[in-house]
Amino acid sequence: MSYTFREEWRRARAEAQKWRSGAYLISGSGQYVNDDGVPNSWSLRFIDKADADAVLLVDIDPWGKVTQTRQVTGGGVVSFVGQYTQRMPYDIIDSDKAVELGKTALAAKYNLAKTKEPSLGLNFSELDGSGPYWTYMLFYESTAEYVSVHVHAVTSAVTPVS
Repeated sequence: MSYTFREEWRRARAEAQKWRSGAYLISGSGQYVNDDGVPNSWSLRFIDKADADAVLLVDIDPWGKVTQTRQVTGGGVVSFVGQYTQRMPYDIIDSDKAVELGKTALAAKYNLAKTKEPSLGLNFSELDGSGPYWTYMLFYESTAEYVSVHVHAVTSAVTPVS
């Protein structure tokens, strides 16, 4: 049995709160996501305060096992935490719904039989703090480029990425 993001988030959060009791999710990503919204692994990022001095990265496999945790401190924190970093709200849509909406949107423009490497990322916009968004991305073999859409993680609105 494998799990979508929401279930894995619960498991990773428990691990993060062993690190720091106030830890909360700021972003996540998964590579090689199947049609059920389950990747080969999730990487979730946690902090415990807005002015973060450290970030905890938790990797978790599709069956709920934490495979690795890493703490980033010092200058490395700015790679994960910026001006618009926010706590991820609990009422986001799950990864299976994000994949469904993302695939439908991309299928309207691209031949999905010519795509590979599906991935999902969950973030707020680094440009203006809007979101949160699921970014569903595929490699399109016909043009040798990555194509993606944003799925608003609360409203489910789909926006093509330019």
